[in-house]
Amino acid sequence: VASDATETEIKKAYKRMALRLHPDKNRTRLEEAEKEFKELSNAYTTLVDKNERAWYDSHKDQILRGCTGDDYEPDHMNVFPYFSPNCFSGFDPNDKKSFYSVYRKVFETLTGEEL
Repeated sequence: VASDATETEIKKAYKRMALRLHPDKNRTRLEEAEKEFKELSNAYTTLVDKNERAWYDSHKDQILRGCTGDDYEPDHMNVFPYFSPNCFSGFDPNDKKSFYSVYRKVFETLTGEEL
């Protein structure tokens, strides 16, 4: 959608994309479809909430470029990739790519940087 899209336009675009990307419609590529649908749902949630959308709009450039502009300090952890649910898969605490494992490592790193 356009950056100045109305809530109605966003809802209409979301419904159209949700029908196309829903995992039930993409059984041959289920894992990819689940990831895409989750990303679409998160984008929709952000864009229809006025406060979330305002925050996103004010930080969009940093998010899209991964916060690697002139003001980025490479001696600190880049947390922007962890704002996306695509940075983990599942919730099994024994899986290195699960929510718990990924964010445990993130918080351990951040704690280490603070000390």
